[in-house]
Amino acid sequence: MNKKIIKTQCPFCGTGCGLEVIIDENGNIKVRGDKEHPATKGSICIKAVHLPKALDVGRVDKVLYRESKKEDFKEIDWDFAYKILKEKLDKVREEFKIAEKTFEEWNNKKSLYEKLIGKLEERKKALELEDN
Repeated sequence: MNKKIIKTQCPFCGTGCGLEVIIDENGNIKVRGDKEHPATKGSICIKAVHLPKALDVGRVDKVLYRESKKEDFKEIDWDFAYKILKEKLDKVREEFKIAEKTFEEWNNKKSLYEKLIGKLEERKKALELEDN
């Protein structure tokens, strides 16, 4: 019997239980606790037990896209999907800039962006002082 064992961590909470994902020659997936994991030593909770269902049944492995809810999904390639995503994110970014500018003019205060950059610069300086 040819099987592949992949050591990983459970993604469902902050504990990060150690897992072994076992894939057999037919592609069937089993999950068990990793007895060599330093924190959990093979113990896992009920969330990790259900991982095979999340990894296997009905999983879509292609990009499906539709222009509107009235249309059916159609398969597209990854390059086209990234192009669509970039265009939509650029549009949101531009709309946010317009909204931010309008708010700034109305409120006559620094933009949220400037405040954030200022806080980051302050934190960077504080960290540099701690390092010296």
